[in-house]
Amino acid sequence: MTYAQSGASTSNGRRSRQRLRSWHGRRYAPRMRRVVQNLLDWAAHRRSPVDFFEKRYATTEDPWNLQTSSYELTKLQRTVQTVSRHRRGNRVLDVGCGEGVLTELLAKLGMSVVAVDLSETAVARARRRCAPYPQVILLTRDGSLLELPERFDLIVLSEILYYFDSPTRAQLSQRLIDLLVNGGHVVAVNPWPRSRRVERELSSHPDLFVVEENVHAEPGRPYAITTYRRAPRNGS
Repeated sequence: MTYAQSGASTSNGRRSRQRLRSWHGRRYAPRMRRVVQNLLDWAAHRRSPVDFFEKRYATTEDPWNLQTSSYELTKLQRTVQTVSRHRRGNRVLDVGCGEGVLTELLAKLGMSVVAVDLSETAVARARRRCAPYPQVILLTRDGSLLELPERFDLIVLSEILYYFDSPTRAQLSQRLIDLLVNGGHVVAVNPWPRSRRVERELSSHPDLFVVEENVHAEPGRPYAITTYRRAPRNGS
């Protein structure tokens, strides 16, 4: 091999490594951005959950791209399909409803929905979205401190449990079970396999058992939709 050939080989190898790094960067940069953003979100939420969500919604509409992302739209459709499979009645509680995208889909099924969120801005948008559906009630509430006069046939927890620590999740789980009729269902949506950890307070509760767990291995962010049923007491 001549010196010129050796230099050309070295140059080609350098370009190949640069292209490979560039390819890896393009491939993994979105994933790393999501990881960093999730960490920032978690830290901000732990400092002040109300301020965190209010700021996100006040800064931009649809901050989690529920209305534009094919990934999010597919997840919403699958969540609604799960609710449809397990509905035993029409009374639904949507915890962490945001701007009411899922709430509206549930209302279109003819269900009576009470939807709650921490953000006043999000709830105001949800009210506008769900105005054609008189059976929808929207409230600004902390989900872990819910005090409601009625009980529900089904409760939806979509992508909210990982914002809370274990003691708060335990408090939330018990409060929601108290609001659930015997034989009612909880539908939880969370990233997989993280769902097993953040739903531990649900899966370990003596009054609940898992009906089904569907894992959707979407590229970059797989998720699970898990359905729990409240065990009837006294044969009811």
